[in-house]
Amino acid sequence: QGTHTMSNPLHIVSFLLIALFWGGSFFSIGIAVQHWPPFFSAFCRVFTAFIIITVYLLAKTKKIKRPKPWLQAMGTGAFSMGIPWLFLFWGEKHVQPALAAILNSTVPIFTVLLTPLLTPADKLSWNKWAGVLLGFAGVAVICGPEISADLSLHLLGLGAILVMAVCYAIGLLWMRRI
Repeated sequence: QGTHTMSNPLHIVSFLLIALFWGGSFFSIGIAVQHWPPFFSAFCRVFTAFIIITVYLLAKTKKIKRPKPWLQAMGTGAFSMGIPWLFLFWGEKHVQPALAAILNSTVPIFTVLLTPLLTPADKLSWNKWAGVLLGFAGVAVICGPEISADLSLHLLGLGAILVMAVCYAIGLLWMRRI
């Protein structure tokens, strides 16, 4: 009854592995795009995940009984991984990985802003507007000096990474709606 899930060693190891892979992804992408074209690098990441998931599903021998959930999952995957990664990999060709990681923090901000468009029952309250403004201000304070150092070089890369954040927000809202 009173056990905590984090006391399970498997959960601790899983958490550490997720932190390692997720935390290292921006750094790894920064290295990859120095050696290969951004879209090829993104394709390799998505294709590797596709192969692993396909092998897993085939090993489980699950049959697709209803196509609609699979189509919804593919749409969610496109906006949660596929499309954003294209923009992220291309953006990191022009922006430092640390800046890309910080701009990734705008996902919740865009999620709040897009929520009324995709789930009309949710309205933007004053608290949400205040959170959005504080969030953008925080990102501007953290990124401002880096961005203003050479804005012309970074502008397209910054835009691509912000498009990535918007796609992530759409993917999250799509999942919520499903």
